[in-house]
Amino acid sequence: MRPAPDGFMLVSAAAAELGCNNQRVYALVNKGALDHKVENRHVYVSEESVRVRQRLLALPNHLLTLAETSEALGVTRRTITNWVQAGKLSPVSTVAADLIAAVTSALC
Repeated sequence: MRPAPDGFMLVSAAAAELGCNNQRVYALVNKGALDHKVENRHVYVSEESVRVRQRLLALPNHLLTLAETSEALGVTRRTITNWVQAGKLSPVSTVAADLIAAVTSALC
C-alpha cells in the first residue's frame, strides 16, 4: 500500500491515535465527525481532525460554554458553531445560546 497523502493518515493509524478500532473510525468518518478523503478505494483520515478528536477526548465530561469549548480545542467560536451544524459536535442543550456540551463518553 502506498503512503497516505500529506496531511492524512491510514484508518488503522487514526484508530491507534484515538485508542479505538478501525470500525469505530469508519463510523466516525461516515457520521462526518472525521474529515477524510478516498483515493483508489482507500480511506485516509485527516491528521487535523484526529488531533481535534484527541483534544475532545481530553476534555472534562461536563457541559462547557461555547467560549470554553473553543478555548479548549484551540479554535474559534464560529468553528465550534460550524461543527455543531455539521454534526461533528452534539450540543446537549441550546436553551442558552452559549451552551455547548463536550460529550466525551462516546467519542471513540
